[in-house]
Amino acid sequence: MGLFDKFKKKKEAPWAYQGSGTDRDLEGMHFRDNDNGWIVGQKGTILTTANGGMNWQGRPNRVLWQNLNSVAFPDEKHGWVAGKLGAISASVDGGPNWEQQTSPMEEEVTDLEMLDIQHGLACGAGGHVWRTEDGKTWEVIQTGAEKHLRALSMLDSKNAWICGDTGTLIKTQDGGKTWEAVRPPEPDHLTDIQFADPQIGWVISSQQVFRTTNGGSTWQIWKNQFYEDTIRGIWMLDKQNGWAVGGTSAEYSSLFLQTVDGGATWERFVMKGVGFNFLNRVQFTDRDHGWACGHAGAIVHFVPAVV
Repeated sequence: MGLFDKFKKKKEAPWAYQGSGTDRDLEGMHFRDNDNGWIVGQKGTILTTANGGMNWQGRPNRVLWQNLNSVAFPDEKHGWVAGKLGAISASVDGGPNWEQQTSPMEEEVTDLEMLDIQHGLACGAGGHVWRTEDGKTWEVIQTGAEKHLRALSMLDSKNAWICGDTGTLIKTQDGGKTWEAVRPPEPDHLTDIQFADPQIGWVISSQQVFRTTNGGSTWQIWKNQFYEDTIRGIWMLDKQNGWAVGGTSAEYSSLFLQTVDGGATWERFVMKGVGFNFLNRVQFTDRDHGWACGHAGAIVHFVPAVV
């Protein structure tokens, strides 16, 4: 049995649904700690919880009517959301009120991360990357990429990675001022990315998980043998433990993959819901607290085993 051949079949997922109060697709999420989290989605949907998702509340939204893809709250009061038509909006009061920020482009913003209340990056359609150093204005950075960019991983004030369509993979080592192309593991559409440090990282396509331990010079590939599965999001708690999420059309179920060896092998779980609850994003704050969100208002939370 080879390094990437070990694979367990269908198993009940240690996850449970939380009531979101909406049937709109949910695309982005951010938890600051085990209790406080935000989720955004279609038609300007903004949801927030202060008790780990036991209750979710919709935020009144009089400014943002666009589909929202990403949310970031580096502290309790300061938050950003991003989505269609180059929309980047900010809140300075914890979310009741939002103000549209200046964006020189109208392309869709697919992902946004804030390192603190001043420094952040965003990426989106047409290979565009946006950068802020004051948390208020956004500069368009030319990266050389032309394809749709899907997700970014911001490590620190200097290092960040972005992935996208047809194997697009770029990185910066100067805080986003300049970007260089990295040879992709394969020319697949890459949908999510996470790096633990400048050398060790993971990127996913719909059927595969790629891992590098040398800054992208080489990649190890784990391929899902269930071809009806689609992987969409990944979150690594540390260099060994992580989860990926998506959906499986054959079983009409949410899909979960778990690794405990850095992504060398993954264990498969499925969970049936009401309708096809395809999951888009996943995040953990520690080993016992994790959430995922997706289609038709689906929000699930991790249920740790009782020892």
